[in-house]
Amino acid sequence: MVNGMTASVSVVIPTYNGASFIKEALESVFAQTLTPCEIIVADDCSTDGTADLVRSLARHAPVSLRVLQCDRNSGGPAHPMNLGMEAASSEIVAFLDQDDLMCKDKIERVSHALGTDPTIGLVFGQIRLIDRNGVLYPPVQNFYDIFPMEAATLSPSEVFLSIVNQDYRFGGAGGTAVIKRAWQDLQGFDSRFSICWDRDFALRLALRGWKVAYVPHEVFLHREHDRNLVRAEHGARCFCEATQVLVNVWRGSASLPMAWRSSLLAALQARLPGAAYWERRRRRYLAALRLYWLALRSGIAFPTAITGILKVALAMSLHPIHTVSMAGSIRD
Repeated sequence: MVNGMTASVSVVIPTYNGASFIKEALESVFAQTLTPCEIIVADDCSTDGTADLVRSLARHAPVSLRVLQCDRNSGGPAHPMNLGMEAASSEIVAFLDQDDLMCKDKIERVSHALGTDPTIGLVFGQIRLIDRNGVLYPPVQNFYDIFPMEAATLSPSEVFLSIVNQDYRFGGAGGTAVIKRAWQDLQGFDSRFSICWDRDFALRLALRGWKVAYVPHEVFLHREHDRNLVRAEHGARCFCEATQVLVNVWRGSASLPMAWRSSLLAALQARLPGAAYWERRRRRYLAALRLYWLALRSGIAFPTAITGILKVALAMSLHPIHTVSMAGSIRD
């Protein structure tokens, strides 16, 4: 307990082979100005002793600390985060990635931002980047200019349009806290997304009418290193998943407000050809075909789509079909 205060907030940390960083991440939670009531580390079948390390740290932790282990590796954080959410005893659940750090007042700021508004489903704050050794990068310039200068509650429309028009700026796991009732309403995080589960969740929140609270202060430090998921495939996988999130929304967009639908169409026009190209380059041919076909049906980049389909057909005749990606695994 820090400063004699304990918050009714659970902290969930998904981990996979995080032994190099998990102790420092946990210490940043221990040092909070408002101590959480519990910390749950959800281990995705690590092979480097992460779970045993956390258990050893739990013996002297200043707050309840336990490990949950998945029965198989899921390839991304969404499944272990769902496991942690299910086990969390608090209505407010703050997240942190295994290699990131909480700013010392994240839980206090998150709790304050929520207030008593029962329609808020998620709280997010600002990011600061650090390198592998914890050295701070300069602050991210102009990244949050689309949001108010002071703490604010964003309406579902503001949430939806900010994500579709400006890309995702809600901070991933380390920048957020989720209300358990909202998570239950959406039936959890979509574990089919290994990177863009957070973008998908925030958009689905907006579609269900939940608000999002914004904290205009740095709440976590994101560590940049070679094992970051976003860097693992030079951003191509992230770009394809982010596009698939929008495709999923588009498939049910007939009843959306006109402003939402127009913004969504513009975003797809900008993304679909590129995502289909990267799926083709990664030899995920069926996924590429589905995206090119959607582009044709939507009247997007007609010549590019036709050319892409022909290139996929040629590639499929020369190479075996690889496992279908997200785009190919979701039914129309």
